[in-house]
Amino acid sequence: MHAMFIDMYPTLHEAFTDLTKLKVAVADIASYIISVVVWYVTLLKRKRIADLLKQAEEEKSSSFEKFINYLVILSCSVPVIISIHLAINISTTEESVLYTYDYDVSNEWAIFTLISVKSIIIYMVNPTYINIVALFYISLCLRCKTRIQYLNREIEVCSPEDFTLRFQRNILRKRVKTYNFLLKIKDTFSLSIFFIMIAHIAMCSSIIGWLLVKQWDKASYYWKVETPYFAISSVLCVVSFLWVAGSIPVELSTFKETFYQKTHQRLLYFNMRDELFLKTDLFQEPEFEFSGCEMVSFRRGTILTIIGTSFTYTMLVIDNK
Repeated sequence: MHAMFIDMYPTLHEAFTDLTKLKVAVADIASYIISVVVWYVTLLKRKRIADLLKQAEEEKSSSFEKFINYLVILSCSVPVIISIHLAINISTTEESVLYTYDYDVSNEWAIFTLISVKSIIIYMVNPTYINIVALFYISLCLRCKTRIQYLNREIEVCSPEDFTLRFQRNILRKRVKTYNFLLKIKDTFSLSIFFIMIAHIAMCSSIIGWLLVKQWDKASYYWKVETPYFAISSVLCVVSFLWVAGSIPVELSTFKETFYQKTHQRLLYFNMRDELFLKTDLFQEPEFEFSGCEMVSFRRGTILTIIGTSFTYTMLVIDNK
């Protein structure tokens, strides 16, 4: 972290001479600080996370499991590639002083190594680490989603004759197991994912702010490389976990509807009124949804809300001089 803030010194030095740039710089630095907070929160909950890993093995694996594994590899590889690319292109230019703190380093290999290592460390803190935490969260949610979809198919293929009280109880027991697992995910990651969302929003706001106050043609090379990387990473991360987390209430609602339709068919054909208590208990259950510290609901509609809010508040802060 010490190296990270020293790397930001030119930005801060420039920012303190301009109030608008100072506001943008604060958002930029905040994204890094929050990333460290995410690390600390996950460290405190490492035992719960270990328990979730054990329970996750019992849940049905998602078809996206391999794709998520590839994304983890990609998330770890991109920082290395970008760091080496930056080192190759700026080690012999004036921009290298941003990494040598104005010291005169004549050895090109030393400069190359310094730029590469420092850039990798910085990128591993933000956005790589918080993105991997988000991918783990997404993976757990997808396992639960797959399990609920599997239970829905079990009910759909079951005929009204076979949809007996014993079958219903068996289905509901499986659902309760998955529901309890969802509650543990929510309790474990509510704070972490909330901070991840704030970190990415702060990063996007700072990028929008810099684009408003800087001219792209006059910007430094490393800034031109970093900006698309951070922007794409932040947007994809927030959209992905909100989309997946928002699909869980939809699947649970679909389960209730499927269960209701099947019990209704059985009531019409066989007049099994003594089985209605299970349906009543199911529909009296409170609606489940993921949230960030009970302040932000993780629903698909939240994606547009966050995008609109980020643009609006960034413009207001920049204009309010």
